[in-house]
Amino acid sequence: MHTIASTAFDQTGVNVTADGRPYLGSPTGSPSYVETFVKSKVSTWSSLVTSLADIATTPPHAAYSALNHGLSSKWTYMCRTTPITSHLMKPLDESLRTHLIPSFTGNPPPNEIETALLALYQQGKEDLEFLYHPSRPHTNTAPPNKLHLPVVTAL
Repeated sequence: MHTIASTAFDQTGVNVTADGRPYLGSPTGSPSYVETFVKSKVSTWSSLVTSLADIATTPPHAAYSALNHGLSSKWTYMCRTTPITSHLMKPLDESLRTHLIPSFTGNPPPNEIETALLALYQQGKEDLEFLYHPSRPHTNTAPPNKLHLPVVTAL
């Protein structure tokens, strides 16, 4: 099929691919293409989060604003438009936990329970809900109270 399409569109300048292409910023195509695309984006976002952590030492409000109003919307869009699981977003989660949060708080990186408690703030915003359920793809259907019940009862 790819050969027929390549031949048909050979002289038109149309790029024919069998793997996938980004469409409106979200990858479409084979699972391997989607995974490669998401990993590339996560790597870029992780390095930007590290840069924001450096900025956050002097004007933390500017870094927080850049994170909240700019950078986080990029991965929120990706999570809402692409069927991905948490293992692909783990580098971004680690960068947030080990670099940015300590820059904001002046404390060491939070452990798993503290991270989950910080996520309680996200009630009503389930954008990062899938980070705590690696076996499920991202959805906006799980109620926050069920997500955080094990954390709250562990305290």
